[in-house]
Amino acid sequence: MTVRLEKWTLGVLVAAAALSSGAGCGGDDDDGGFDSGGTSNTGGVSSVGGVGANPGTGGDTGAGSGDTGGGGSSDGLGEELVNETGWVDGVNGIQGSFYGYGDGITCTVPEGNPCAAEGCCLAWATVVDSTYASWGCGIGLELNSDGADPAVKSPYTGTDVVGFQVTVTGDVPGIRLGYTQQADTTDTVSPFAIEATGANTYDVLFSETTCPSWGADQGCVDDAVAASSHDLQLQVVGGEAEASGSLCITSIKPILAQ
Repeated sequence: MTVRLEKWTLGVLVAAAALSSGAGCGGDDDDGGFDSGGTSNTGGVSSVGGVGANPGTGGDTGAGSGDTGGGGSSDGLGEELVNETGWVDGVNGIQGSFYGYGDGITCTVPEGNPCAAEGCCLAWATVVDSTYASWGCGIGLELNSDGADPAVKSPYTGTDVVGFQVTVTGDVPGIRLGYTQQADTTDTVSPFAIEATGANTYDVLFSETTCPSWGADQGCVDDAVAASSHDLQLQVVGGEAEASGSLCITSIKPILAQ
């Protein structure tokens, strides 16, 4: 068992100039890049970049768009990962913290553990922003972190997990669910498997994770597999509407290979 020195620290603030210049957030044609700037609480490693950010108003939305995945079967699932400590220690080879991340403009997140008795929760706010500097915010889970401060992230090393079943409750607007492909995803769009709205249980499969067409010029690595994935992320997509609310991830369970 790894000794965790500090579970959560404030991540880096990405310069607004990088966003306004279009780095990692696209332009009018690609509707912006997901998680391409702002702050995160990821053990000292910024979560900038992340799991796609096209709000779904046009273009390719990626495999699994809007698909709940049918909820999975109880005998094909691993142990529950959501817990009040916000730390997963070796369950199905998963080790890391839950964290919040945001654009640092409209959708900001407090420093620290986002998890409590009701789940891992997020108070979100979005605005209309044609530049997509206000791209939203979200909750992530490190799949392979050493737990130090600053944390060192590595690709997931488990062999029996094909994805994760994620239950989201509360006020759930347009969201993305997918996997980051680098430890530091600054100015990079990451692939996603699910694009949907509404509280539900979603199966986020590695095999259904792909880059949107607008992510090709923003460093998106297609065909994600477990061995290349660093974090599981949920993002509330900003830039398309003025709204606010709160949501919780109440359950994440590994989907086991059959």
